[in-house]
Amino acid sequence: MRVHLNRPTDMLTRDDEVILLYSDEAIRLDGVSAAIVELAAAPIGLERLTRELEARFGAPAGSTILDATAAAAQELGDRGVLLID
Repeated sequence: MRVHLNRPTDMLTRDDEVILLYSDEAIRLDGVSAAIVELAAAPIGLERLTRELEARFGAPAGSTILDATAAAAQELGDRGVLLID
């Protein structure tokens, strides 16, 4: 599985936060979600994305890092932020 950013009309990045402007909405993300957006600017495989997030944030409690990354990517895909193939 590979993910990449669904290019917004405009994007504002500040500190640990990103605001994505699409034609029909603005989406504000922070923390892990903002990091995923940054890392997915170019297509990235789920395994590499997982390693990058683990290096930045450590492993999540109650889930494997791969499962948590896949769930976060899917949520962002459902919101139209990521394209998943």
